[in-house]
Amino acid sequence: MNDGATVTVTDFVGSIRYRTGESGTVRVSATKRAASRSDLHRIDLTMIETAHGIEVKARNPENTRDTSVDLEVTTPEVTNPQVTVGVGDILYGGRPEGWCSFEAGVGTIRLWLSDDIDIEVDLTSGVGTITSELPIRGASSSVPAMVKGTIGDGTGGHIHATTGVGNIQLLKR
Repeated sequence: MNDGATVTVTDFVGSIRYRTGESGTVRVSATKRAASRSDLHRIDLTMIETAHGIEVKARNPENTRDTSVDLEVTTPEVTNPQVTVGVGDILYGGRPEGWCSFEAGVGTIRLWLSDDIDIEVDLTSGVGTITSELPIRGASSSVPAMVKGTIGDGTGGHIHATTGVGNIQLLKR
């Protein structure tokens, strides 16, 4: 996989850890949890190559109770992540490029970013807070928590992060 590719990761319940590794290599590790062995087999995990990158999905097609999947995804340093989880935390460390999206229905989103990054940000938490160790130039509000602005000159791409219930944190890498 080339630098700058789109990596789409979707999970119904569980944490998603997304970090960078070797150029040209994608690694995915999944830990499935369920109340019974038969429920484990009902969880659907797929990873496919697309025209623009890779798509990883953890699904619970039968809506089995008490099931979850924790995903660890390692990609080249420069990618275009599209990460979505229904219930769970998103932990990202990398150098986002282009349009990048992090969405959690219920959960905290933590993004570790280089302090020399140049990117636009659009952050929203319905019930929660937004904090940043990086300077953001722009506008903010508190209910719901929203921040729109730029880090650096904003020319390197766009980060869209939203959580219905949970916090968003931008941290220095």
